[in-house]
Amino acid sequence: MNFYEHGGGLYVNLTNRCPVACRFCAKQSANWRFSGDDLLLRSEAPLAELRAGLRERLSAPRPWSEIVFCGYGESTYRLAEMSRLGRDAEGLRPTIPVRLNTIGLGDLIWGRDIVPELALFLGSVSISLNTADPRQWLELHRPAPAFRARGFAAARLFAQRCVAAGLRTRVTAVELPEVDLEAVRGYARRIGAEFLARPPLRDGFGENPPMVLIVDEDASLRTLLGLALRRAGYPTLTAANVSEALELLASRPVRFMVADGLVDAMDGFELARRAKSLRPGLRIAVVDATLGARDAGSAPIERLFEKPASVADLVAWLRTFDAR
Repeated sequence: MNFYEHGGGLYVNLTNRCPVACRFCAKQSANWRFSGDDLLLRSEAPLAELRAGLRERLSAPRPWSEIVFCGYGESTYRLAEMSRLGRDAEGLRPTIPVRLNTIGLGDLIWGRDIVPELALFLGSVSISLNTADPRQWLELHRPAPAFRARGFAAARLFAQRCVAAGLRTRVTAVELPEVDLEAVRGYARRIGAEFLARPPLRDGFGENPPMVLIVDEDASLRTLLGLALRRAGYPTLTAANVSEALELLASRPVRFMVADGLVDAMDGFELARRAKSLRPGLRIAVVDATLGARDAGSAPIERLFEKPASVADLVAWLRTFDAR
């Protein structure tokens, strides 16, 4: 998929091409999934399709916290497309900040300083440097031959150029035992950049497991199911009615919704339609007591469980969206 959600932000996945094969990258162990979303691109979408997808998402009254160019690939390979989308975003929702997550090798990819082009539409850049040691950079990133000799120096120069261009620049490092995080922090401080130490991706879960929203009028069921899912590793939110559910979907980074078949006299399938309009990437299951007599039809749900649904079945369904 080209668009996905994470932490309240709209992420744009442009390409799977990458100049490095980072030792810590989760895309292989996670089968190209991130928090349930499939980021493997069978082909790169044309610009017109990307522009239409961005317009659709930004035209809806959704309070995106940011727009981020990031996926299991290096976005700067598609510099022209990224630039056009960045300008589109500014025209559609000028108050939403735009960020690029990168390995920092865009200048080498294009054979020129691309920072002036990025500064036309970006507000910030996050550069995954991961070490202050050039030899360790090679060991951690395992770059393609064309990037081995100059990759480390190019990534550092790129970061410095971003700072000089007035972009909010963040240098990051994955928390690995062999990495001197303080040395990376020191480098970031010297060039005027921010620093972030980030945990390794957990097999496609990102930094945190995906959040589940439980919607049911029965307080005891909400409590018991929430407790069981938290024990299984999933953070949960609960809603007793439709308005609470829609408010949480609009304001919190919910990835899954488990809803009763009837809430506030609203059919669970209609609730699913409203929820999906607020959060297109939402994965939805409906738990219904009249399963044998009902047909989900065109409702945007992934699973229909008979009530009472077993916790084991619900957890097994959630697990199908991660790589474990």
